[in-house]
Parts: sequence; C-alpha cells; structure tokens
Amino acid sequence: MRNPFQSVKGKLLTFALCISIMPIAVIATIYHLNARRTVKKQTLDLLKAVAESRKSHVLSFLKEKEERAIDFSSDALIGDSLAAIALGGYRKEDAVMSLNRYLLMSKKPLDPNIVAIAVVDQYGKVVASTNEGVIGMDVSPEEVFARGISKGYREASVGQPHYYPYLDADCIFISASIT
Repeated sequence: MRNPFQSVKGKLLTFALCISIMPIAVIATIYHLNARRTVKKQTLDLLKAVAESRKSHVLSFLKEKEERAIDFSSDALIGDSLAAIALGGYRKEDAVMSLNRYLLMSKKPLDPNIVAIAVVDQYGKVVASTNEGVIGMDVSPEEVFARGISKGYREASVGQPHYYPYLDADCIFISASIT
C-alpha cells in the first residue's frame, strides 16, 4: 500500500491545503482579537456611564441632605429652643422635651432617609435629638462637628460615611450651625 502523501499529487494537495488554511487561521485570529477588544471597550464605556450616573445621584443626594440640614439650622423654633436650653433654669427640661417632640414630629418625617436629628450645643454635647439615646453624648471629637462650627451662615459640613454604634447604622453626619 502506498502512502498518499508520498506522491507528487498528494504533496501538492497538502501544500495547497496548508497555504489556504494559514490565511484563514490568521484572519480568524485577527477577527477574534479585534472583536474581543471592541467588546471590552464597549463594556468599559457602559461601566463608565453607569459609574458617572451613580456619582451624579450620590452627589445630588448629598446636596439635598446638606440643604435639609441648612434648612433645619435656620428654623426659628430650633434656635429659640436651643437658646432656652443654653440659659438653663426651670424651663430647660420643658424646652428639651418640646424640641425633641418638634424634631420627631415635624422635621424627621420630612425625609425618610434621616436616621436621627441631633441638636448640639457649642461644646459638642447633644442637648436634643429624635433618638433619646444620644442625648447628653459628646460629639465634639467628630470632625464634622468642628468643621460645622467653623462654617458660616447657610453652610453645612458633610462627614465621611461610617458606622455609628449608638444609632446602629451606617451614617453620614451633616452639620450646620444653628442661626
């Protein structure tokens, strides 16, 4: 029996087949690499668009919360109550209870994302809050408190997100000086 690859005809057929397969293999490889690069670029562009959208939503959310804090800080009842609490005397307890009730019933329902509202005196002590567990706490070590005090009228300070054990929640503190 003769080996078909040994004849001239078999050798020519094998040579022609190899010559035609090589360009097909090269073209297929180039096409695959190009398609992979295109899919990768499209995926990265889509992810970039999603990230930009998320960034925009987060910044909008934070701006809205910042403006809410500024609105609360300019509330006359909160300012008057804080002044009465600072003066002390026999009306202090009534002012604290009244302010706690006002914050809980009138301010907190305005925004379902608010975990708690706290009114802090100039020394960093919480004097009133929607969460009575934090009343009396010292928040002066919080960076957002120090920055909030140094801000001017109708300006707020936004802190970094972190877990706050007293509220048992991840929080972003926003502070604004009461006027």
